[in-house]
Amino acid sequence: MPLPSLSVDEIITTINGSSLPTILVEGVYDASIYRWIEQQLLVTNADIVECGGRKNLIKVYEKRSEIKREKKIIFLADQDMWIYSEIPEEYKGITFTKGYSIENDLLEGSINKILKLFNSEEVIQLEQIFEAIIPWHSYEVNNYLQNRAYKLDHSIHRLLDIKTLELKGEFRDLVPQFKDDEEIFRFIKDNPFLHIRGKNVLDIISLILQSPKRDVTYSKESIIDIILRFHVDSNINLIRIIERIKGKFNSEELITQPNDYMASV
Repeated sequence: MPLPSLSVDEIITTINGSSLPTILVEGVYDASIYRWIEQQLLVTNADIVECGGRKNLIKVYEKRSEIKREKKIIFLADQDMWIYSEIPEEYKGITFTKGYSIENDLLEGSINKILKLFNSEEVIQLEQIFEAIIPWHSYEVNNYLQNRAYKLDHSIHRLLDIKTLELKGEFRDLVPQFKDDEEIFRFIKDNPFLHIRGKNVLDIISLILQSPKRDVTYSKESIIDIILRFHVDSNINLIRIIERIKGKFNSEELITQPNDYMASV
């Protein structure tokens, strides 16, 4: 049974009670990735504090004046839907992922290596799936931008007819309504590995790489593990985050008042 998440005030108390630099992340999944980075790549030991979600992390950031002045701390978060609009100015001191989420940064930064796991037929399948879901994804993003209800967190099995690799009817019927916003369509199509919700992209890749026709299959966990173990030194998205962490912890900059934060994106 998972432990209950800390409240915002409890997170601040935890930070103030530690003698180590602190990396604040959204949740357990992010913490596992950053803990691996901390153990393998960072000279400085650090506390990694899970905030129980993006909203809590942002609330801690808003109350950062309550954190002791001498603390070295970095806030790491997914851009999430802000990748389609913009990051509000008041949160520019948070280090956000380049893509929608940390999964996007991992996958897009190592995609040339990951594609070596695919055969030529599977590469075509990947392109076919993207062609099917990008109009739907664009439609839902456009709903978000127009302040309408939207939903992106569908599994690939919920979205696609796995035999034909086409959208199921209930989702396909939405696509014609999307045509009003070609700019969003082009943005997402330009780099789907970075601009489509990361869990969806990971779903797609693992769907293909777990086909029963394959001699060797790869789960979502093994794909991420391969990237972390073998591609960190060439993954420019991860290198960017690692350099931000090192820069924060190795610099003389200490946490002070809210206005002392400079943009880190």
